[in-house]
Amino acid sequence: MQVKGAGTSMENEIIIDTSSILFAVKFGRDAFDAAAALGGPSHIAMPTGVIDELRGISGGRGSKAICARTALKMLRIKNVKLYKSVEKVDDWIYHHAMENPGCTVITNDTELFKRLKGIHSKVFKISKNGSIR
Repeated sequence: MQVKGAGTSMENEIIIDTSSILFAVKFGRDAFDAAAALGGPSHIAMPTGVIDELRGISGGRGSKAICARTALKMLRIKNVKLYKSVEKVDDWIYHHAMENPGCTVITNDTELFKRLKGIHSKVFKISKNGSIR
């Protein structure tokens, strides 16, 4: 993983948030493979806040903590571009999508999904079978 500054966006970028990663892992799916299935040349990216959220969740007990630990292991082997972020993850994703209209966002967070649809951003969810909808 490579950390970039906030202003180094590229076209065909796919931003994946914490909710989508955890949802996919919960159902034995890979959010990164699902994102790649959108087609065309693209790269996966996320704010460093997603890593922070996963680390926080992974310290707990139960199935959600196990999913977070699995997601962190997956991230170690994936080619994901990280943006250094200090604001809340959802706010960072929203602002990034506003500033980079060519990017796509994958989120299973209903509130963020609605916010992004409101600015006509390309936004998708991951289904239980791992497909993008």
